[in-house]
Amino acid sequence: MGLTMNKDPNTGIELEGLYYRLDKINFNDFNFQVVITGYASQKAHQEGHLPIAQPRAVTWDYSKEDLLNVNIFEYAYTMLKTHEDFKSAEDVLEPAE
Repeated sequence: MGLTMNKDPNTGIELEGLYYRLDKINFNDFNFQVVITGYASQKAHQEGHLPIAQPRAVTWDYSKEDLLNVNIFEYAYTMLKTHEDFKSAEDVLEPAE
């Protein structure tokens, strides 16, 4: 799973189909954090090209109950899309291998 947008919120680069992937998930008793990186496209990521947007950490408060009976990655992407910079992001599903 990933996210696409047409503008990088950090750099202002505008490119149709910018592709963001979660690199890391960290959480403790109070905070949930994801680190995301942006690529020119999903294909660029799959082919191993370097990212065009530097990794960025986004942190929010959460309750442990938020993670009960949910996929942690789906939770992370869903919550990331509530962040002001990623409200326009759309989900991208990975192709089946």
